[in-house]
Amino acid sequence: MMCCPELSLLALPPDCIESYRVMAEANRLCKELSGGKAEIHAQFAVNLSPCNCECLFCSFAHINGIFKESRELSPEDAVAHVRRFEADGANAVFMMSTAQNAFDRYLEIAQEVRKSLKPETVLIANVGDQSLQKARLKDVGFSGVYHAVRLREGIDTNLSVEKRKESIRNFWKRVLKSARAYSQSDRNIQTKSWRR
Repeated sequence: MMCCPELSLLALPPDCIESYRVMAEANRLCKELSGGKAEIHAQFAVNLSPCNCECLFCSFAHINGIFKESRELSPEDAVAHVRRFEADGANAVFMMSTAQNAFDRYLEIAQEVRKSLKPETVLIANVGDQSLQKARLKDVGFSGVYHAVRLREGIDTNLSVEKRKESIRNFWKRVLKSARAYSQSDRNIQTKSWRR
């Protein structure tokens, strides 16, 4: 069960006083909650391979023909990437995987990555749909997870809207705080798990 009221912010015309008020309040809240400090994000993929989720907008989609072979980073290579990101000023790292990548292997690499990061660096997962049992990202050091029901989900992707929602609930139940993401696909509030 979601703990948030339904929102209809996307129903506002983009160029009206109400939209500007919403944006101004979002800006104020963001500055208040972050203490005026920005997060500098970096992202890397633990695997590069064709994905059968077939998201038409994604370079990993098998149908787009960009990735023809599968390749996975070693834990050492992953650690080298995140150390470089921190040296370059990143204070938040997104660790991405295609939906078909072995999730247990992803968690193993994540443990090594987390050990190598500064304690204050935020580690965010970007993974495919997961069951409640597998949604244990917090256990290996993630502060949150990026997961959303995108516009045209199930049309421009091979993914089920209901399965996406179930995964979001599973991530939520694993004690991740939540930001709100609105999806026009069913005009209901969707939850995008975020950082703790």
